[in-house]
Amino acid sequence: MKTACGMVSPAILLTFLSNCELLDPDYQARTDSFREVRLVIDTAEVRHLINAQNSLVTQDLAETRVFINGEASIYREIDKRPGNPSSQADAKRQLHVMLAHSERYVPERVAFIDAMTRAPGVAVTRNSYCRIVERSEAICSKDPIANPRYVKVHITSGPSKGSEGWGCLGDGIGLTVAMP
Repeated sequence: MKTACGMVSPAILLTFLSNCELLDPDYQARTDSFREVRLVIDTAEVRHLINAQNSLVTQDLAETRVFINGEASIYREIDKRPGNPSSQADAKRQLHVMLAHSERYVPERVAFIDAMTRAPGVAVTRNSYCRIVERSEAICSKDPIANPRYVKVHITSGPSKGSEGWGCLGDGIGLTVAMP
């Protein structure tokens, strides 16, 4: 960091940054600004669901690859037939159906998310800070291409302070960023 007098010593910079709220682990993440976020309470059943889904990462990647390859194949088919409107229309209809029902390509993930939705939860007010306690490989989106992951958080501010549970990092929970 440079000032009018020259360089700031690393010790002064470290002292300044150590007092910064954004570097405090209690301000590591924040719930959505626009809506309440539901955290799934960490019960034995929920822990079992997350561990089971973590073990299916390879299968989930393979299912996602099938979706992506199918989508790419249809786009190639559309590009190959620019002068054939009826063939293009058929491929576009096929693509529309594929995209409208993309959850069919990740059935294990969909079953997992549905089970997590039925598990007990707690509503957390918007803009609540939280600390990430644990990360999982379990994806919390039914869209084969989206890959936000479940994280266990401890709420550190707001009316829900002290609550803990599993939420979706990337959809409802976001990391805070320290700006220069």
